[in-house]
Amino acid sequence: MRDWHPERYEQYFNIELKPGESRIKDDRLFKERNHSNYIVIAAWSGTGSWHKEIPAGMVGVCAKRNSDEAEGYFLVPKSEYTIPFVVDESRHQRIKAIA
Repeated sequence: MRDWHPERYEQYFNIELKPGESRIKDDRLFKERNHSNYIVIAAWSGTGSWHKEIPAGMVGVCAKRNSDEAEGYFLVPKSEYTIPFVVDESRHQRIKAIA
């Protein structure tokens, strides 16, 4: 109940859930904090042969900014990539759209 209906849970038990106690609340907080950042919405693992734009050891990502709905494609080192992932435009190379 607290994961999927946190407001009802809080109201019923007269408590406020803390970060890490509800998936939905955590997801909302993540999106609020990263409203103006590129957040990954799709990813392709690089093997060096799968796609010419994604070198081995890299992950090609499609990311979107909620603030203006802009989309971009970037390369992220495989060792850094986690889910969810926020692109750092100063460090992650922008690439053309992955087809």
